[in-house]
Amino acid sequence: MGSSTHFPIFTSADVTLIASMHIFTLFPILPAELRINIWQFALERQRIIKLRLRDRWLMDGLLAQQEETRPQTHEDERYGLVVDGYQTLSKLFRVNRESRDAALGFYRVHLPCWLIKGATTREAIAMKPGFLYFNPEYDFLHISNDTGQVIDFLHDLKTVHDPQHVGLLNLAIDQNSLTGGGGLCGVDPSSLAPPLRTSLTGTLSQLQEVFFVQDQHTGRHVFGYWSGAPTSENHMNLSFPLTAMALNFDRLGADPRPISQDLGKVFINADPRGMVYAWRRLLHNHFGDGVIPQTEHRILLTFGSSSGVYDHRDAEEWLQKEQDIWMKQTSKDGQSSQLLGDGSEAAVENAFGFWLFPVQAFGALPENLNDGFRFEPPRYMDLKEHWPELGLLSLP
Repeated sequence: MGSSTHFPIFTSADVTLIASMHIFTLFPILPAELRINIWQFALERQRIIKLRLRDRWLMDGLLAQQEETRPQTHEDERYGLVVDGYQTLSKLFRVNRESRDAALGFYRVHLPCWLIKGATTREAIAMKPGFLYFNPEYDFLHISNDTGQVIDFLHDLKTVHDPQHVGLLNLAIDQNSLTGGGGLCGVDPSSLAPPLRTSLTGTLSQLQEVFFVQDQHTGRHVFGYWSGAPTSENHMNLSFPLTAMALNFDRLGADPRPISQDLGKVFINADPRGMVYAWRRLLHNHFGDGVIPQTEHRILLTFGSSSGVYDHRDAEEWLQKEQDIWMKQTSKDGQSSQLLGDGSEAAVENAFGFWLFPVQAFGALPENLNDGFRFEPPRYMDLKEHWPELGLLSLP
């Protein structure tokens, strides 16, 4: 477990096991029923898929910049659905016909979209028409929306693209997508056409899990007041998970790393309860209450400055860059330019993924939604009593 480089990277034993399955040479002679069960098991992995909704006119402008024309398959679209194409297509689509049939059945929703292609940061990227193959029962959609058409998208997902007419079951959403321009909370239910209102209330009432995404650019290393922290001291927290471009993740339960000391001083650069409060008001506007009993809610906390990491090599390069920045900054302040990790808990490995906290970990919310909400400023928090679940991204 971990990397052999100077910067240890935490990996999941489950991921290692799956990656080593290709050496099993007797697979072709197994009974067909058993092979199909194995394909199905390999497909049953969760993903967080980031997508952006864009106005049609903006899409046309972006296509013109690429010297591309809109294909006939996308001629009638009212909005553009832009998805990062890295790892959206399962490798099982390309193994053989049997595995492809299994993948097509598992990913039953085939969303026409625009894929941003480029396997690594060292390759050119371009926006190309394609399909997002999506499984509502396993996949999370992290929707960024500045068009005001998120309701149309949820309606189309449920009534047009999903042959079972289920639509969205797992949602990842951030503050901007809730309360920003065109956000969900800006929608007046009474202003919606009856079919859209029916689809939206149906989607909200059936959600299995909601992740409130806090993607911070401060938290692993904090450089005093310059970072917005209420202290002049520099601070490091190597336990803080880093984000990456990978989609597949493993939920490992309680973070198994020795992170108790770091959990005692976690820098929070915005109050995540604001998202929970906005969500409760959204549900209140639609249902007269701020709670859907069957929906699980978590606050997803990750360090987002590493978002350009596509693979293991990128991860190691980014950690080296982080080390260089830390040494340069601490030396400039006249402090000891110790290596990141010196004096911290024993061998805390770097995790590329995210923490999942219960919503109550960050404090109580007003019982009465009409009381308003007071945001706390950036601050350090002791979160040891709410040991987080670790979601670990699968880096190739």
